[in-house]
Amino acid sequence: MSTYARDRISRQTTEEWLVEYAGTHSSAPAVDKLFITGLTFDHHRTTKTGALVLSFCWQSDEVVAFFNCDIRRQRGPLKGQSYKIGIGGQFLPPERGKFRAFWQESVGAPPRRWAAVHKEIKSRLKGLAFQGEMYTAEKKNGEAYKKVINLHLWDPGY
Repeated sequence: MSTYARDRISRQTTEEWLVEYAGTHSSAPAVDKLFITGLTFDHHRTTKTGALVLSFCWQSDEVVAFFNCDIRRQRGPLKGQSYKIGIGGQFLPPERGKFRAFWQESVGAPPRRWAAVHKEIKSRLKGLAFQGEMYTAEKKNGEAYKKVINLHLWDPGY
C-alpha cells in the first residue's frame, strides 16, 4: 500500500469512510442452508477452470455439487493439453480430494482407473439417492442456481 493511501486512510473520519464505501458492500441475502434428501444423479460436466460438476434432480430442479479435478491429459503426445470440457467430460480427481471420498462412500469400491472414472459415473450413481445442504448461490453474471454441499449417500432408514 502506498504512503499516500495509508495517510489518507488514517486521516479519514468514520463519516467520510461511510460515504466513500456506501455502495460497495454486497446486498446479497444471508445464506440459508436447507437440508434436503432424495437427490437423484442426472449427469456430470467439467469446466475449463478444473471443476467437476455433478448435477442432481430434486423436485424438478437442478441442484449441483462442485469438486476439484484435473482436466489436463496425463500421458501421450498431447500431455498437458486439456480434454474437451462440458457434459460427460474426462477428468482426473486429486488423490486426497473430496470426489474420491464421495465415490468411496457412495459406490464402496474404487473404479478400475481413476482417470477413466467419467465412464462409470452414470452407471454407478444412477440408482442411488443422496442428501446434503442446499443453498442458492450466484454466478458472476448474477444468475442464481442451487448448490449442494456436504453431499452423502441417503439412508432412508433414519
